[in-house]
Amino acid sequence: MKRLYITEIGNSAENIAGRLELREMGKPVPRSDEVLIKVAYSCICGSDGHTVRGSLGDFSDRLRGMLPMTVGHEISGVIESVGENAKRMGFAPGNRVTGSPMQYCGSCVFCHTGKENFCQNKIPRMDGIAEYVCWHMSQVFKLPDDVDLRHGALTEPVSVAFGAAEMVNVRLGSRVAIFGGGGIGQLAAQVARLAGAALVAVIEPVADKRTLALRLGADFTIDPAAEDVKTRSDELTGSLGFDSVIEASGAAVAAAQALDILTPDGDVVYFSMYDPTFMLPLNLFWQQYWQQKHIHGMFNSNDIFPRVTSVLNRLELESLIQREYPLSDYEQAFSDQFTGKYAKVMLKCNDL
Repeated sequence: MKRLYITEIGNSAENIAGRLELREMGKPVPRSDEVLIKVAYSCICGSDGHTVRGSLGDFSDRLRGMLPMTVGHEISGVIESVGENAKRMGFAPGNRVTGSPMQYCGSCVFCHTGKENFCQNKIPRMDGIAEYVCWHMSQVFKLPDDVDLRHGALTEPVSVAFGAAEMVNVRLGSRVAIFGGGGIGQLAAQVARLAGAALVAVIEPVADKRTLALRLGADFTIDPAAEDVKTRSDELTGSLGFDSVIEASGAAVAAAQALDILTPDGDVVYFSMYDPTFMLPLNLFWQQYWQQKHIHGMFNSNDIFPRVTSVLNRLELESLIQREYPLSDYEQAFSDQFTGKYAKVMLKCNDL
């Protein structure tokens, strides 16, 4: 079987590219609590691109000490074989599945208090760009029969959009702003609409992404390169600001603007991978005391996946898959990812 590895991490500040290598490996054998998945599709996440390019400051230096390292975590596929415990839990060969990249211990204080995303013993399984993966049964979720495997590979990014919308209390009648028209931003706009938002605005400098956002349910888009974001936001909200702001771009300037366009007592969430040295400007008197604005962070969690898989068929996912390549064309796929032009770039790992 073939699996993609990062063999060299670049340096984005000096425009030095990283390196990827598709290696031949032995097919893994599932342990009692594991399932072997024949991967159908694997999407490239923005975090994969940051890792390869070395755009995460000192964190990239830490990652260099882990080379060679596997990559990829947005997958769908079909179970080929199962361990004995996994079999008893209802998994079987032929099941169409997706998965979460994190395996949690289930025993630490965070797991016991419903905060498993902060598990003290979590094991990341970032090896999804491969022909096969062997994951713990707790990470694996069956797909509904009416969900295509192509769309099933988007479950993990949908779970991020789903979690972000819940974090900022998107509800019936909400005014929602989303910074970034990439995959997560486009999904967040759809999730906000599904949750009953009355106004959804996407803030994105790439024209094609703005067009896509409008087609997928956004009411308005704002070009931050040509328009004043605060002025346009005031026009759209009658100077009230947005109830919920989702910052999905990872841009430092957007992070500050997100607070500026937030209504008093509103909620904003930051979950993108910013430069680890970036510090958000914050006026505690005006923004926190006087306006009572709520700032949230967000990390991943498995508990959202069962709900996410149940609504996949209510989202327009096909339009987000703007580039698809066979696994052997991984270099072109990552090259497209680096341009920032496309919502999602997908690799087909097997014919299923």
